[in-house]
Amino acid sequence: MSLHYGYVAFLFFFAFLIFLDFSVSNKVKGGSISYRVSAIITAACFTIAMIFALGIYLFSSKEDSLLFITGYLIEFSLSIDNIFIFILIFQKFNINDKAQRRVLTIGILSAIVLRFFAISFGIGILEKMSWLFYAFGLILIYGGISIIKDRGTSDKKELGKFTDSLIRKFFRITDSESDKFIVRKKGKLYFTNLFIALILIEKSDIIFAADSIPVILSITNDVFIVFTSNMFAILGMRSMYFLVSNFSKKFIYIRYGLAVILIYMGIKMIFARLGFVFFPLLSIAVIAFSFIIPICISLKNGCSVKKDVSN
Repeated sequence: MSLHYGYVAFLFFFAFLIFLDFSVSNKVKGGSISYRVSAIITAACFTIAMIFALGIYLFSSKEDSLLFITGYLIEFSLSIDNIFIFILIFQKFNINDKAQRRVLTIGILSAIVLRFFAISFGIGILEKMSWLFYAFGLILIYGGISIIKDRGTSDKKELGKFTDSLIRKFFRITDSESDKFIVRKKGKLYFTNLFIALILIEKSDIIFAADSIPVILSITNDVFIVFTSNMFAILGMRSMYFLVSNFSKKFIYIRYGLAVILIYMGIKMIFARLGFVFFPLLSIAVIAFSFIIPICISLKNGCSVKKDVSN
């Protein structure tokens, strides 16, 4: 699947989908996108990705289709973890819903550019230095174990503390709430907390791109599949943010599922280089259960808490 026409057609198609996503969500009155609208947009993006997988099956092969689905599900699950970071950043700086949408739009567009360069250079480097597969595999395993040790908790005060301090050291910052990145006070320009939040979001995007590329490369090094699965995972991410933010407190165990996925993909990345065969359906099953089980446990515990409160 290395036809140049396929890349060109996909880029035009994806640009149209991004435009459609932003157009629909921007017509929503108010700052926050409602649960219903965000759920519909997220479901629509997922459906389009599955239709694209069907197209790969019809025009390429069943194996490529399964690899795309596996890569998409992995990137989709990791993007949820990134969304949790977004939520903490916005909460820390008290960013209102309207401003959140602006920052998310910039963040998603920059994530597309970052992912493009990360994939382009990442695959080229790995082809020349195959030993990096082992290093990336260990990094993924370590990342999964770190999430388990962290127990899914994060201190908002410590989040981006170094970056925040560095920005305040070199720029004039005002803590007053504003929907602008720069404001003028007494003839002087000041950066706002919204600007700091944007920098932290961009920093998170860079780290996310660096983490996610090794994961998808543990599935396949087919550039077309890697690129398209990443782009579809980004599609609708802004709407998914508002969907996840509404349930972030309810699905408290979902990060453990992400940890399992990282550990599994790290093991797969290492042992696949040693000649072991991991079928795409196995990876899809691991990803699916890593989502389903934590969600079910979260819902069960949530119901138990409500019963205890009512009693």
